Amino acid sequence: EGKYYVWRKEEILNLLEEDGQLFCDYYTITDSGNWEPGKNILYRTDDVNELLNKYNIDENTLNEKISGSKEKLLNERQKRVKPGLDDKILTSWNALMLKGFIDAYNTFRESEFLNKAMKNAEFISGKMMKEDGQLFRNYKNGKVPINGFLSDYSFTIEAFISLYETTFDEQWLTKATTLAYYVIAYFKDKESGMFYFTSDINGSLITRKIELTDNVIPASNSSLAKGLFKLANYFYDEELIKMAKQMVNKIKSSFVTNPLYYSNWGILMMNFTYPFYEVAIVGKDYESRRSELSSRYYPNLILMGGADEGNLELLKNKLIRNKTMIYVCQDKSCKLPAESVERAENQLLWRK
Repeated sequence: EGKYYVWRKEEILNLLEEDGQLFCDYYTITDSGNWEPGKNILYRTDDVNELLNKYNIDENTLNEKISGSKEKLLNERQKRVKPGLDDKILTSWNALMLKGFIDAYNTFRESEFLNKAMKNAEFISGKMMKEDGQLFRNYKNGKVPINGFLSDYSFTIEAFISLYETTFDEQWLTKATTLAYYVIAYFKDKESGMFYFTSDINGSLITRKIELTDNVIPASNSSLAKGLFKLANYFYDEELIKMAKQMVNKIKSSFVTNPLYYSNWGILMMNFTYPFYEVAIVGKDYESRRSELSSRYYPNLILMGGADEGNLELLKNKLIRNKTMIYVCQDKSCKLPAESVERAENQLLWRK
């Protein structure tokens, strides 16, 4: 892979001729190499002003020369043998990206992010998920050869919940719930209350690991516990709450000893320790209220609602004709409805 991307200074000077040295200075390219001996990666210099003075040019001229030189190098690089391409689609990584697009949409309110999230979710749901909740690990050329791992399920559950909170389309909550109960049926270790990384429909393994520590991405069990917690609050499901609480309790001692590797668990612990809110937005202007509220960071609430009352228990009897109301609730008990986001946010400061 590196062979495809690196350059020798001599190559660049020969290709670019009179602009070669300028390009080398701009990208800190040397005869000895800035990576391996004689080989260079294009590292942009920190001091552009020095180059402007050295070559007695203005910034626009510099940018034009660099742009033209890069195009010449790109054309030359196309002649090289390209590195192997791994173009399979992984469920877990796409679910992480899906949730990232949703976060971006809620922060910047740019519809392109939501459109990408929707397209991604529909692909996962349509191509990589069966009606009974079984997920597959990867997809390529219309084939899904590997059963999903726990991270595929947990990240997708969280992503679908986030998509519901952004669209108030209940199909995504339904799909997240279907996935959750599939995991409970085929991944759960009944003794510990945690979940194996592989399902029991897989072939026999020497051992089935249980992933607990958060690393560069969250542990599949911490992600799943957060998903179960949110679904429990949406559907008043006491069994799911018990499962999530049992998982957190199992990890407490490890968290205290070394919290660095249990940060995602810590978020869920905070939701058990401090007030957690259910916020319902009901009425024809629900989208503007939801968008305004979602643009802030509130880790301790779930959102629900729509133009009508929908099917969730907490939404029942919440619609007031010709008004859009925000209900801030805790433990299924709601405060007085608010018409403005500002007033609803003031209610979020309430403590027991």
